[in-house]
Amino acid sequence: MWRAGPNRDMRNNLCATFYISAFRLPIGRLRAAMPLQLALTLTAASVGFVSAGFFSFGAISMGPEEICLQATPFWDFSEPVARALSAQRAQNIVGATLLVIAFCLQVAAVVVPPNIPSPLPQRLQDWRCLVLVVFLIATPTGYAVSLVLESLAIEKALALSKQSKSSPSLENKLLCRT
Repeated sequence: MWRAGPNRDMRNNLCATFYISAFRLPIGRLRAAMPLQLALTLTAASVGFVSAGFFSFGAISMGPEEICLQATPFWDFSEPVARALSAQRAQNIVGATLLVIAFCLQVAAVVVPPNIPSPLPQRLQDWRCLVLVVFLIATPTGYAVSLVLESLAIEKALALSKQSKSSPSLENKLLCRT
C-alpha cells in the first residue's frame, strides 16, 4: 500500500514522500535491545536462506543450451562442460559453507541464555534491518567467493587437460580415478 508522507493531501504537497508501509524501517526510534538469542536465530535463518539460494542457483540458471551441451557426449576434453561443472562446484562449496554457518548460529542461539541483550548497534535492533543487512553482506560475499573458486577450478581443469594431452601417463591416472 502506498501512502503519502507527513502531509496526506497529495494535491497540496507536490514533494510528498512515498514509502511502502510494509517495509518502513523504524531506524530513528530508540528500541529496547533485541535479545541475543533472537538476533542469532534471525541471522541463522537469513544465512540459511542465502545458502539455499547458492545451492539452487546452478540448477535454476541452467538454460536449454547448457543442458543440451552437457548431455552431448564428447570424445575429448570439453571446456564448456568443465566451466559448467566448475561453476556448479563453486556454488555448492559456498552454499555448503553458508549452511554450516547457519547451523552453528542456530546452535549458538539455543545455547545462549534468553535474557542476554545483543551487542548489535541500535540500527540493527529491528529484525527487518538485521535480516536486510545479513542478506546484503552474505549474498555479495558468497557470490564473490563463488567466482574466485570457479576461476581457480577452471584454471586447474584446463591445466590438467593440457598436461594430460602431453603426458599419456597422466591421462591414464585421470581415467583410473573415475
